[in-house]
Amino acid sequence: SGQGFFVRGANGGSVIFEENDKISGSRQVLRPSLINKPMLRMTILMPGGDSLMLADGALVQFDGSYRFEVTYEDGHKMPQAGIGVGVKNQNNILAVDRRPIWKEKDTIFIHLSGLRNQTYVWEFDARNLRSPGRTAWLIDNYHHSQHRVQTNGITEISFSANSDPASRDTARFYIILSPGRDQIPSFTSASAKQIGGIVKLEWAVQ
Repeated sequence: SGQGFFVRGANGGSVIFEENDKISGSRQVLRPSLINKPMLRMTILMPGGDSLMLADGALVQFDGSYRFEVTYEDGHKMPQAGIGVGVKNQNNILAVDRRPIWKEKDTIFIHLSGLRNQTYVWEFDARNLRSPGRTAWLIDNYHHSQHRVQTNGITEISFSANSDPASRDTARFYIILSPGRDQIPSFTSASAKQIGGIVKLEWAVQ
């Protein structure tokens, strides 16, 4: 079947594949490099008969060679109908966000669109993120609640959307990453301000 891909250009353009560009056989060129890098895969599951079915997802991958700014190593999210999960970085919605491993406080801003009035399940699959004291928390702006996300393994968190537009807000959820905190954070203050194309979030916990 082959590896699907898309090309993003600043000013449009075209990509042409000639018949003699093709080779026989197949070889994995993308998946092996992801195996050992720390990552957090986030997916939305929704009811489908007697089980849950995958609606959409996004991936955050960590490495010291990556940058917080959006570069060619990140993957932009393509517009789609229905449920959409992405990571908001500057003014970009990403399907794959590659960033440095956190040494200080860091935030993953989740962009979640297309919710209907029903129950969903977040599934977070963390790999190779475990380190003494390193923690991750899912923050629900609608219910003003925090949920611990495991830094190694799978975490499932149920939530619902309803007729209240705030429950379907695209910025309802975000993840706080902390290098050395092992208890539920108690937020004493929070503020957000836009600097250029970047939204800077600051908070205090006790």
